[in-house]
Amino acid sequence: GDRLRQERIMAHHPITPLEIESIKIFIDSIFKGGDVEFLISPFEESRNVHKLLSQTELARANSYTNSKRQSEYIGGRYVAKTLLTKKLPPTVSMNLIVLDNDPKGSPFFRYENEAIDQLSLAKWHLSLTHKAQAIVAVITSSETSQGIGIDLEHRSSQRNIEGAKHRMVELIGNAEECALVNNELAKHNVALQSSTNTGPFLALFSIKEASYKALRGDAITLKKIQLVSFAYSPTPNLDIPSFKSKLQFGSHTLEAITLELNSFLLSIAW
Repeated sequence: GDRLRQERIMAHHPITPLEIESIKIFIDSIFKGGDVEFLISPFEESRNVHKLLSQTELARANSYTNSKRQSEYIGGRYVAKTLLTKKLPPTVSMNLIVLDNDPKGSPFFRYENEAIDQLSLAKWHLSLTHKAQAIVAVITSSETSQGIGIDLEHRSSQRNIEGAKHRMVELIGNAEECALVNNELAKHNVALQSSTNTGPFLALFSIKEASYKALRGDAITLKKIQLVSFAYSPTPNLDIPSFKSKLQFGSHTLEAITLELNSFLLSIAW
């Protein structure tokens, strides 16, 4: 029931062209001059891209009976391979490459024919997120980054606010981390401090989900990633609130930035 309600909410709150443009400016301002590439694509733009899919991916796509899940699968491969074409020689055929997931769930590229040299693909870190009929992807080299993660969340209302708070604190962190986020949002009186008051917890989830992806599954759970700091950090050329975080997992220190859109949150961690 909850999943069906969420899908109905998303059907009435698609990500808008203005929000997509804001995300583009946001990501470009963070990584300008670096080797990070990104792409945002509405699902409808990625429906006729079967020429980019390998035989393995085509078979997987055709196995889905749920059209939404099939669209997400095909769309994810579209944006990922479109980015990969910018990193590889033009002679490399994308339909010979498979976007797969390792045992920890992290995406990676491999050649469909295992006899082909894999080394040129192993160096690329990829992260994908999809919500509201849109897909966002980032790719970077392992030579310049330990990893990268991206997460897009819809700021839907919660009926059982107190129950939602307790569940999220228990699953993703602790009361101190939630207070850290809540106090900073309240200080700047931004829209994340919404009428439902669930914004701080959704923000914490998004930051940790992006960080989990950047760690490529090593953290096992979001709760093991500690939020160290969270501060308002305006993005140049963009009049939309954004926040910078630092996180710690064992010996790994991560940075994350979260953008607050009208209906969505976007977090990137590296």
